[in-house]
Amino acid sequence: MTDSTLISFTISNRGKPLLIYAEYIFRLKKSTMKVKYWNCHSNDCVANVNTDKNDHFIRSNDQHHHTPEPEQIELRNLKRKVKERVQTETSSIPKIYEEELARSNLSSTALTLASTAAEE
Repeated sequence: MTDSTLISFTISNRGKPLLIYAEYIFRLKKSTMKVKYWNCHSNDCVANVNTDKNDHFIRSNDQHHHTPEPEQIELRNLKRKVKERVQTETSSIPKIYEEELARSNLSSTALTLASTAAEE
């Protein structure tokens, strides 16, 4: 497997699986007995990825209509970690958020976005 076919997974805010490939996020569109079909999460984008039922990369159509969003991926991972800790610990949410933010190695752009999100 080359670097171009490395994929990872995370969970959406609604608990749905998301595939991450080449700094883009994909939603599961359809799943058959053999293949899972993933579409780019950006509504007007036609890019897609296919994986087998065990989530191994098969192919992709990399025709994105937008730039990659690595900061959004970083923020999704941060939020996932915070949510996991909130469900299992008794510490306050702001304290958990600050601890996870300090532990993470976010890019400067993602840090700016994280600070903005925390203020909302």
